[in-house]
Amino acid sequence: MSQDAIDKGHEQFMSAMRASDAGALCLQLTDDVTFCPPHERTRSGKPDVEAWARELFGQFKTKHASVSDRNVVVIGDWAFERGSFVWAVSPAAGGETTEDQGRFLAIWRRQPDGSWKVAHDIWNSSKPLR
Repeated sequence: MSQDAIDKGHEQFMSAMRASDAGALCLQLTDDVTFCPPHERTRSGKPDVEAWARELFGQFKTKHASVSDRNVVVIGDWAFERGSFVWAVSPAAGGETTEDQGRFLAIWRRQPDGSWKVAHDIWNSSKPLR
């Protein structure tokens, strides 16, 4: 059952990324989340992550987002999800699409109501920084 709940949360997270929807993305996060996007400072807490996501999605829109090689391990009230991603974005004002690929690690925590939310998330690019 835990794996199913995490899979559902993962799909909701990915749907929010595909829709460039900061509010929906934050529904999948704990209030005290630690969020570590590449080439950025660590974001602490849901309001900080939401401000980051609103700014990002105001400038760029997701054209494609997918995950592969996904693996989830559940241990009690914690779950560890890792995998690879492809994320393509275009400037909101129009322009050329940029695609990145890399890997991620998300740590999920069971909530008092039995739901699962991301407590820690880090991802990085496999592409060289130019």
